[in-house]
Amino acid sequence: MALVADSVALRSRRKRAHAKGDHSLCEPGRCPEAGRAAAARILAAAPEAGPAAPSLTAAVASLVVGLPAGDPARDVLSASLQRCAEEIDAAGATAPLLRELRVTLAALCPPVRGPQPDWLDELHAKRAARRAAHGWPAG
Repeated sequence: MALVADSVALRSRRKRAHAKGDHSLCEPGRCPEAGRAAAARILAAAPEAGPAAPSLTAAVASLVVGLPAGDPARDVLSASLQRCAEEIDAAGATAPLLRELRVTLAALCPPVRGPQPDWLDELHAKRAARRAAHGWPAG
C-alpha cells in the first residue's frame, strides 16, 4: 500500500483549523492536542479506564524496580524512561515521546533468544547440503 501525500487544500484547511484551536483535522503524531484526544479515545474504550486506571508512570516504575541495579548506563536509561512516561502521562502521547519510550525500552529490555526449534536446524542443514551439492558457498 503506497502512502499518498495530503492535498494542498487539506493541508491548508488543517492549518487554518489548527490556528483556530480546532484539532479535529490534526494528525496525532504531529499535534500534541490531537495526541491527547487520541489517547483519551483509547483510554475511554479500555475496560479499566477511569481514575483508578494504572498510569504509564506506574507501569514503568514497576518495570524499573525489577531491573538489575549497579550498571550506570542502565540507571541513566531507567531515568530517561521514567521521565518519558511522566511526560506522556502529563502532556499526552506525541510521536517523538512514544518513539523515545520505545527505543529506551528496547535498550533496557533486549529480547532473549530462546533455543531454535529442531525443524529449523533441519531446514538449515538441508539448505547447506543443497548448496554444497551445487558447489555454491554455504553462506
